[in-house]
Parts: sequence; structure tokens; C-alpha cells
Amino acid sequence: MKTLQELQNLHVSEQNAKRANLFSKLVTELRGLSDEAVSSLLPKLVEVSSPLTLQALMQCGQPQCYAHILQWLKSEKANPLLIDVVTYLVALLPGPSAQRLRDIFNTAKEQQSRATFYALSHVVNNCQGTDPAVTQDLLDIADYLSEQIRDDCTGNEDHTYLILRVIGNIGRTMEQLTPRLTSSVLKCIRSTKPSLLIQKAAIQALRKMEIQDEVREVLLQTFLDDASPGDKRLAAYLMLMRDPSQSDVSKITQLLPLEQNEQVKNFVASHIANILNSEELYVQNLKTLVKEALKNSQLPTVMDFKKFSRNYHFSKSLSLPPLDPVSAKIEGNLIFDPNNYLPKESMLKTTLTVFGFASADLFEVCVTEEESYVF
Repeated sequence: MKTLQELQNLHVSEQNAKRANLFSKLVTELRGLSDEAVSSLLPKLVEVSSPLTLQALMQCGQPQCYAHILQWLKSEKANPLLIDVVTYLVALLPGPSAQRLRDIFNTAKEQQSRATFYALSHVVNNCQGTDPAVTQDLLDIADYLSEQIRDDCTGNEDHTYLILRVIGNIGRTMEQLTPRLTSSVLKCIRSTKPSLLIQKAAIQALRKMEIQDEVREVLLQTFLDDASPGDKRLAAYLMLMRDPSQSDVSKITQLLPLEQNEQVKNFVASHIANILNSEELYVQNLKTLVKEALKNSQLPTVMDFKKFSRNYHFSKSLSLPPLDPVSAKIEGNLIFDPNNYLPKESMLKTTLTVFGFASADLFEVCVTEEESYVF
């Protein structure tokens, strides 16, 4: 407190030569304080000089300092853009505590912005669920997100889309604690009430979750529904093929020759053909399922790539004894509008498998008529 008062007086009296040294001293003193000490001292510091207090908290660099920045910004009714930036920076700090998780959660609820919700998803994925307080906060977040997509995702489209993107980011973390989010997302997938953009976003929200039997059933029925738009059916198909059962693959290959939507038929045929030719390490089990299914059926001929939707695939594996095999894959999807043969959605993804670890997506870029995004 004394250091900040001296710094403020120097500012008022324009004796700025000593300001740098005093400010450095203030930051050092803040770093040495406990979280409880900062909490009790912060109101007094803000009363002396809120701008200097904020600058010192930002440069402190310690968890006990960052935890109080958001509180300060909200109490001062700061510019929303500044709150977004600071919230995201705070979320990037390692080792999030229950208090920091709660603060970012509360900020996201108040701001309702993309930056704060993405900050929330980042801190959720970095949380360890062994702390009962953290676990309860994660369950509260799951309840909140489920509530935001109630009524089969028929709320505000922009907000619903953002919530589904966040659910997709934290799906792996949340499904270990509760099935609530998965159930809510499946309701959105089954429904035809929301826009096509929202229906496809609901399918994408499953991208980090385990494909359980209930999920497989919903995805398979969505793909087999002739009344659904082709791109929704293909989104469900691609999600299902991350981990299908033998029954799923057999049903798809048996019904594919009878498919009336040529865009869907061509895309699936090209995708299955690429699976059979793939050298990617983690596709070998899927390749076995496909070979077994094709014993009783035959793939349709892949048609003109200039007019019909198609999956493009290049993969290469390399064995370097005594190291584990290495594989890399580049995959692309091009989906055409059935009415005018113009591309309406494209995707490019690269995957790398090294040192025996599970395959990792290096990046995924998707461009649609509505928007573009990077996973």
C-alpha cells in the first residue's frame, strides 16, 4: 500500500524519474503475497489508483494476481473487448484453480462472447477433477451448457452455435463426469427444428466424445434418413466412422447401392475406397470391418469428381526399427450442392501418428457456405 501511495504521489507531482523503480518494487511485493493477502488488499489498492493496480496485477505474473484481475475489470465496468482479452490470457495460465475456473465461468456467462467461452473451454480441459470443488464447478458448467441448448437447440442461432462449439471442445473432459451434455446434443441431432447449420454443429459437438452405442444408433439413423439434407447425413456418417461397429459398416455398405442421393452415394463410396487403400496406422481396425462388410456387397463406382462429392485421402506409413512405425495422413472432403454442382463445403485435415501414441490431428480447416473455422 505504501509503495502504491508513493507511486501515485510521484505521478501527481510529476516526479517521474523514480516511477519505474517504484513500480518494479510494487510488482515484486505483489508477487510475494498470498492469495488471501491480495484479496484483502485489493480494494484498498484500487481506491488509491485503479489503473496502476491493474498494470501491477498484469505484470505480477502469479496466479494470485491474475485471479483478481477479472474481478477488478467487472467492478470497473471495463471495455468488453478488454475483458475478453484478459479472460483468455488468464485461461492460458497453467494449473487452473477452482477459483480461477469459477471466475472465468462467471465472466463467460456475463459476457456471452466467443473469446470468453473459448477461454472457458480451455481452462476446463486443463482442470484436474480430483478436487471436489473443481468437480462441482465442472458439473455446474455442464448444467449451464445443457440449459443453453434446451428445446432441441431452437434458441438464438448464433448463441446456440457458439455453445455447441464449446461443448465440442470440452466433450472428452465432460463425458468423464456426466452424460448430461451428450444427451442434450443427441436431442439436437434428432430434431429437425433448428437450422441445418445448428444440426451439423450438434453432430460436430461429438467430435471429442467416445462413440457409445446410443451415439452410434443416432448417427446411423441420421445418415440413413433420406429426408435429411445430404450434408447433414454425411456429417453423421463421418462422425460414425470414427468408431463404427461391424453392424454399422455392414448396414451402410449393403444400403449404399440403393442410395438415391448421388452426392451422398459418391462421397461414401470414395471414403470407403480410401479406407481400403489407407496406410494410416490407426485405420487398420476400420479397414478390417470394411473388408468383412464388403464380402456380401459391392461399392458403387466413384463418379466424376467435378460434379460429385468426394473424399480425398493420402497416407503414408514408415517403419524405422527399433522405433515404432510412423504414419501421416492428409485428408480432404469436397461436398457439392446437388442442385447446381457447386461446392458448398470443403475440409482439409492432417493427422500424424508417432512413437506409438494415438493419432493426433495437426490441424483441420473447414469452409462452408455459412462460415469457415479451424479445429
